[in-house]
Amino acid sequence: WLENTFNGYYADEFFVSFDDDQASGFLSVKDKDDGVYIDLLVVLPDFRGKGFAQGLIQKAIDYSKDKNKELFVYTQGENIAANRIYQKTGFLLKEFLLVYHKRVC
Repeated sequence: WLENTFNGYYADEFFVSFDDDQASGFLSVKDKDDGVYIDLLVVLPDFRGKGFAQGLIQKAIDYSKDKNKELFVYTQGENIAANRIYQKTGFLLKEFLLVYHKRVC
């Protein structure tokens, strides 16, 4: 998944944050007919809590505004940190979905 994102097979846009000359995180988005979707958001551990995630999310917000589309994100309910940052940046819970899977091979 990550390799496909970096190689442009999935993500339509890719944003990178920097602290001086060191990459601190990245965010990728997928532009679909019904909206723009945040796909991956990663901030390296040493840079967490310093506003880099908020800055990357703002880039996605600006991108979706430029496209005149709504911005969506799916995240796991138990990922408390992700839920907090999305709520802090103005996202509202639209749907709660449980997905079950079983490994059979």
